[in-house]
Amino acid sequence: MSGAERLRDLAASGRLLEWASLGFVALPFLIFVVGWLRPWVAVPVVVVTLAGLLRAARPTANRTAASGDAAAAPRPADARAWPLLYWSLAAAAVVFVLVYSGTGGFAFQFGGHWRNNSFIHDLAAHPWPLGFESVGRDGSPGVLAFYVANAITPALVASWLGWQAGFVFQLLWTGVGVGLAIAWLMRVIGQRRPRWIWFFLLFGGLDIVGFWAVLGPYDRLMTELDLWIVHYAIRAKEMGHTFWIFPANLTILYNSPHHVLCSWIVLLMVVDDAVHRGTVRRAGLLSAFALLWSAFSFVGLAPFVLLALVLTRGRGMWSFENLGAGVCVLGVTLLYIGSNNGDYLHGPLWAFQDLRQTGLVLSMVCVIEFGIQAVLVRWTESSRVGIAHPAWLYTAVGVLLVLPWYRVGDHSDFTTKASIPALLVLQLCIAHALAGVEWRRRSAGWALVGALAVGAVAPVTLVARSVSLGFDASAPPIEKVAPTNELERKTRGGQLFSDGAGFFWRVLAKPIVFQPQRTE
Repeated sequence: MSGAERLRDLAASGRLLEWASLGFVALPFLIFVVGWLRPWVAVPVVVVTLAGLLRAARPTANRTAASGDAAAAPRPADARAWPLLYWSLAAAAVVFVLVYSGTGGFAFQFGGHWRNNSFIHDLAAHPWPLGFESVGRDGSPGVLAFYVANAITPALVASWLGWQAGFVFQLLWTGVGVGLAIAWLMRVIGQRRPRWIWFFLLFGGLDIVGFWAVLGPYDRLMTELDLWIVHYAIRAKEMGHTFWIFPANLTILYNSPHHVLCSWIVLLMVVDDAVHRGTVRRAGLLSAFALLWSAFSFVGLAPFVLLALVLTRGRGMWSFENLGAGVCVLGVTLLYIGSNNGDYLHGPLWAFQDLRQTGLVLSMVCVIEFGIQAVLVRWTESSRVGIAHPAWLYTAVGVLLVLPWYRVGDHSDFTTKASIPALLVLQLCIAHALAGVEWRRRSAGWALVGALAVGAVAPVTLVARSVSLGFDASAPPIEKVAPTNELERKTRGGQLFSDGAGFFWRVLAKPIVFQPQRTE
């Protein structure tokens, strides 16, 4: 058998998707271990992690999940051959969306891209671990203790091949992550159809309804639709500038891609294992990798890992993947992230706001962003709701209802990022409902399609806004990228850093070479 034939067989069996996904979520951790830890720690951690990955890549036979629900059985593979034109148009849409997402610096960069640029620059230019002689407002020394997984690989390429090459790689890297997520989405649904690519790209809440309801006519409606609650919060003094965002897929991809690339893939793999194989034998390892990508998304994954554990009756939970490699990965990452000494604003919602004034607004946000869609899912397929069991939908809604009641950060960081897994589960439940044979005969099915069409307005306007801001086939000018230690000067004491005095830095990490403050 030739190499090309073997590759086709791997792709057809799904093994190539498995290996590529495991490599994508694990590679930044492995690079981190080699770059940050002393050799006597790094070598055994790498060996244990690789052993866990090899075991996690083993094939597991499909079976009905232990819940016994008929809906748990995997859907038959979609054998229909869709015209190449349909696939080409969908693939072109993905490429177009990625190019204008700001990833790689070829278009305007929203949100957290500026921070990622600084990470790439400093990780490429300085030895690891990355430390500075002066961080925060008090000017004390500090060492980076933040989730840097999405910046590690582009930084490595930039250090070898140059600044421009690092950003080109970042665009390709992000494209691989989005492609893997879409492939897993179709695998969980059980249908390989181009429409699910469009579904994934255009999914969002009913933001236009919220905008018109609380703001009315507005001349920037079509350029800032996805942030309607932000504008309202800034205008309304009783909101105290606090807002809650349940982001559309493209909203978070355009603003903070590091929060979604790993969490999308991990969640879909955990759901696929639980629903189609009735096991959680690698759920612990997969979710452990997510922490170095995003602490918020890691927290948001936890309820669904626990739900998978319950629905499968714990089948496979005592595996080496979970208790050996998973504990190893989680332990190292927790010690690293947990060493962060940043002074984050946090506490229950009522400590910051008068709920008598903002409770109604929060209720409206929940109804608009996920409530209507969740009700329509339940109505559309009452006999087969959810991916495999009604608990998936109910858990997703429950998580989304609870998240706004705790605040972390100056704005809505906790709600926005920790809601990513729950929103993806909601999308799976919607896809399950629409993939049902009988949905076209029900008015609720068409109502759900209508809600999705309204929800697609915000992602479309986001892309249009990015396109209107122009295209530049070059990386962000290196002289305009701020040093990492300057990013948080005006916030509470350097929220990205540790003082370097904890166990991780004293025992596990390599000696820190503190960089002097950069002079212009």
